[in-house]
Amino acid sequence: MVSIVYHMSNSIGKKVKTVLKLLVFLTSLCIYLFFFFRVCSSNDPKVMQQIVWNETTVAAYQQEPDAFQALEQFPSAYMTVDGSFWITNIVYLPQAKQLQVTVKYNDSTLRKLKEAIGSDYQIPDEPFVYYLVDDNGTRYDEYSFISDEKSIYNYRRLVFENIDLTDVSIMYIKMESVDGADLDGIPRGSLAVWHELLEAETRNVQKELPKNLK
Repeated sequence: MVSIVYHMSNSIGKKVKTVLKLLVFLTSLCIYLFFFFRVCSSNDPKVMQQIVWNETTVAAYQQEPDAFQALEQFPSAYMTVDGSFWITNIVYLPQAKQLQVTVKYNDSTLRKLKEAIGSDYQIPDEPFVYYLVDDNGTRYDEYSFISDEKSIYNYRRLVFENIDLTDVSIMYIKMESVDGADLDGIPRGSLAVWHELLEAETRNVQKELPKNLK
């Protein structure tokens, strides 16, 4: 009798251990899949990581293909303090006099905008405008952009024209609501996109050439 009870107890113990191991495995798998999904969903779309080749960029490259440069910087702050905006893939093209940068914001940024301005405010399809300001006080408003969406994120790949960083120590990008309804004239976001003390890495332009330039 004692032997039978012991056998049953041992069998139950093995089953409990098996169930616990299965639960640990399933929990670990769920955690892994969650972080894998987060990483994949947070990666910028490919088009938001690449150089934009507009008429100015193409003309500058065709004029001096061997001298054409793409300089890339990686600032210490990629996100505004309140988490409303992110910047990535900052590239300066001196021959084209362009600075290209991707701005990212999510749905919560739009909710914050509505809360700041008022519940009756109707958010337009293009809610923000962007401009650059350097340490000399010069403001750069001329830009074009391409847009994309992924999950809860909105992306703008901005191409600022007529940018010369020769005598510039630091340059910022500013974000404002499109209708100028920012409180007290304070931009909704501000981040440094270029600093003379940061190292600029040379980007391989050949890998990003459009077909008509290869």
